[in-house]
Amino acid sequence: MQCSSPESPDSVDQAHPADDHRSALRITLSKIALYNFAAAHRLDTPIRLAEHLILCVCLANENRPLTRLELYQITMINPFTIDSALINLVQRDEVDMVPQQTSDQAVYRLTALGQTVAVSLDSWTTSFYQYARCGSDTGVRDLLHQLQQAIRKMIATDTIPTMRTCIACEYFSSAAHAIEPPTGGYCRFLSTPLPIRTAKSAAPDTHTP
Repeated sequence: MQCSSPESPDSVDQAHPADDHRSALRITLSKIALYNFAAAHRLDTPIRLAEHLILCVCLANENRPLTRLELYQITMINPFTIDSALINLVQRDEVDMVPQQTSDQAVYRLTALGQTVAVSLDSWTTSFYQYARCGSDTGVRDLLHQLQQAIRKMIATDTIPTMRTCIACEYFSSAAHAIEPPTGGYCRFLSTPLPIRTAKSAAPDTHTP
């Protein structure tokens, strides 16, 4: 799926409500991709999961170079985790860091190896990042609503590995808003409590949306 006029992620800051829904859809897709990676790679750390997600996001943007800020705005993973993930990806030659003459911020893009790895991750969310730019306002709002409802159901049944997927999220709050502190948390993005478990994981045949 291609768009005639790609929307920059940082346009969300001064956007109208329709653009807010598009930004929220990108973030929601990032969270679902992260849950899927966590389910498929049960021993991966939050940093390693962030690496998978960055590759997925770069692929979804048709390898358009992205700044660290853009990656943050699309994924809402905290900057320290993003920095660690980018360092690892550059070291493994899966992502190129390209300095910019007109800006202090470098941009990042997939290498040939990174493209291969990103495709092998096989995240169904990839094409929907582009739908967040191209889809109708109504379609974007409907998809956003359906996906967020699905996430809430997974949270309610405790099938999301929150310890690995939510701790590094900028929308995560710890015990202050939790129902059962200090073991609980709170998702400010979905305005819902989070159970934080270190031992429980989804059954092998459990699939995220």
